[in-house]
Formats: sequence, C-alpha cells, structure tokens
Amino acid sequence: MNNKGIFTPNFLILGTQKGGTSAINAYLSQHPQICIPVRKEPSYFSFRGHHPCYSGPEDHLANQDFVTKDDAYAKLFAKKKTGQICGEGSVTYLYLAKTIENIRAIAPKTKFIVSLRNPADRAFSAYQHLRRDGREPLLDFEEALAAEQQRITDNWETLWHYKEVGFYGKQIERYLEVFPRDQFLFLRSEDIRKDTVDALKSCFVFLGVDENIVPDTSYDMNVSGL
Repeated sequence: MNNKGIFTPNFLILGTQKGGTSAINAYLSQHPQICIPVRKEPSYFSFRGHHPCYSGPEDHLANQDFVTKDDAYAKLFAKKKTGQICGEGSVTYLYLAKTIENIRAIAPKTKFIVSLRNPADRAFSAYQHLRRDGREPLLDFEEALAAEQQRITDNWETLWHYKEVGFYGKQIERYLEVFPRDQFLFLRSEDIRKDTVDALKSCFVFLGVDENIVPDTSYDMNVSGL
C-alpha cells in the first residue's frame, strides 16, 4: 500500500502486445517468491477510474475485462503470501501514454519488465490473433493496415492498432522521461524464445528473488494464428 492506502505492485510487465507478456507472466507466476494474479491483463493503470468504451467488433468483451477500481485491483493479489513480491502484466501499459501518470501517482518505485518484438512480426501476429478469433473481417493484411487509422479514429481496441503499437521508441521515451533507467529491464521476445531459462533468470535477478528457480517452460502461451 502507498501512503494513500492504495495497493502498489512491486513490478509491472509493460508489454508490448504479442511480445511475450503472457509467457513472462505465466512463467514468473511459478516462482514461489512472486505473486501474480490468475486474472490476466487487468490494465488497471491504463483505465483507473473509468471504463473505456472501445467500439470495434466484439470490443465490448475487452471493455468488460478491465479492472478500474482500487479495491478490485487490490483483491487480485488477495492470495499474496508473506515475503512474496507482487506484479502483473498488461499490454496496454507501454502503448497508452495515460498509464504513466497513474503509475507515477500510485506506484512510482515499481520496477518495469519490457518485452519487445520485431514490430513487423508483432503486427502480423496481432492480425492473425484477430483473424483466429473471427473479429478481423479483412482477409488481406495490407487492407487491414490501410484501415488502421480509421479504426483508431473510430475507437477500436488497441489490438487493432497493428502498425502504431510498434513504434516502441516514443513509448519507451515517455517512460524514461518520468522514471529512472535502473527501474527497467528490457527483453526481446526472440531472445525469450531462444533461451527462456536465461531470460527468466535475468528477470529474477532484476526483481531480487531467488535466481535458481527454474519454471516449467515446456508450453507456449497465447499462440496466435490460423
């Protein structure tokens, strides 16, 4: 809790979308010194105090998933055990600029794990994800890219922002203007896939927990595509 009585996590996994956030979240949750909620991607720091009203195909389902109230967010960590640190991952955190002010106001000392992915691969993976779920009506990826700006204007959910989400530089710069560099650990999803155990060890060292724990990494998380 901070001095306002609001729950503060020890770390946040910032994303990016389709960049390995779900995998890191799942693997870290196996560490006995880490408490991560079962509920994925609450996006609390992006939408604290108000529910978004995204209007793309089936975006109403995403609207219902966001945690926006302080008490509801704290309840996500109700199973925290003595000595554990707490954290969660939400893919909106890196992309949506308004997230930063909420973190600065509530949890300025939190640590950040940032997982990035080749932006072209990331964009196509997001497209495949929405095609798989039957939400993306356009059969051609090039057409979907051309439709992106109108969809953003029409307030479609951020997963539809295929190209725009990939401009990591400006997203990271916004954070580094507010928080010191030593609060960040940057990873590439390609490296996580190549040597998952080594990537997780770097996370454990960064978070200050036992680095010798080896989670089960034999399964893939949040696989996209048709």
